[in-house]
Amino acid sequence: MRQYTSRVLALTRSNRLRILSRKLSYQREDDFLFPNEDLKTQLSPEIVQPENPYFLKIAILGEPNVGKSSLINSLMPRDMFPTSHVMHTTYKKSTGVMTHGNVQIAFLDTPGIVTVREARDKKANKTVLSDPLASVQEADLLLVLFDVSNKHSVTSLHPVVVKYLRQYDLPAILVLNKMDIIKHQQNVLKQLDSIVRSYHRVSRVQEDKKGEVTPKEETPNRFKDTFFISSVTGQGIVALKEYLLNSANPGQWQYPGDFTNDMDVLDLISEFIRAQLLSHYYQEVPHAVVQLNEGLVRREDGSLFIKQVILCPYGGIIQRMKVSDGKVLQSVEDKAAKQLSIAFQTQVELEIELRVHKF
Repeated sequence: MRQYTSRVLALTRSNRLRILSRKLSYQREDDFLFPNEDLKTQLSPEIVQPENPYFLKIAILGEPNVGKSSLINSLMPRDMFPTSHVMHTTYKKSTGVMTHGNVQIAFLDTPGIVTVREARDKKANKTVLSDPLASVQEADLLLVLFDVSNKHSVTSLHPVVVKYLRQYDLPAILVLNKMDIIKHQQNVLKQLDSIVRSYHRVSRVQEDKKGEVTPKEETPNRFKDTFFISSVTGQGIVALKEYLLNSANPGQWQYPGDFTNDMDVLDLISEFIRAQLLSHYYQEVPHAVVQLNEGLVRREDGSLFIKQVILCPYGGIIQRMKVSDGKVLQSVEDKAAKQLSIAFQTQVELEIELRVHKF
């Protein structure tokens, strides 16, 4: 027997769960892999530079739930980022890498853009505010993603996005997403005009002590290009991908050629399961539990067995998660396993166990 240390990923940021941020030890058989040495051996040990390498780092900016992770998935060879219809599925920065020929592009997936007040009202993690800015500061290109189906922001950019565009002298493109939802797509041209005008109206912004954003003087619109896409149907994705590849600059690759995601394997597993928890249960349920990766086994046929324990503060949460005779939880297992199979390019069997744990 060996003793392995598991990582805890909390789905809530309340103080009462922080006790579980310490390391928990479990006794497991030798074939359980913690951390993830076996999976990491699939990557090249070093970066082999091609002849005439090109590189581009892109910060993707947009309000919550505009489809940033879905866009990256549609541009990459396979889905590597969890998605759901729930806001702030992405709550911290991560990097997806696409390598095509001698060109490598790093996509910086960021939490949805919010003001200080919006973050405070939603009790969001500090990374929701800091990670988008950090991504902008290391990017070569800004990709501003806009949801044309959102009736609340359909005619204007978020003021914090405009703030970044004003403060950082970087090339930027505007991408209008979810075109598949628009019934009369010719109306999008009118929306585009309003979006551009909103940039003129709020061309320089600042936040006061209360987190409010106030407009300043006007400056010209500086988007280099505009794209109309749907991450779901693939509309416009080929043209956007070709544009981004052609926008890369001569420079050394920063990742191995077979690298796809900088997220730790155990964290990636938890994030895919977390996305399904958010999609299947009411908001208070996934935010009241803690995920614990307890087992990761590579079988002789190359498939993976993954066991995750979900710690619940009291039995009532378990009863809610077992609603409909456990069919909802089974759906979480099935859909998360399918997404993990795509990400790891092998068959994945996922087992989720619910336990009561007093926090």
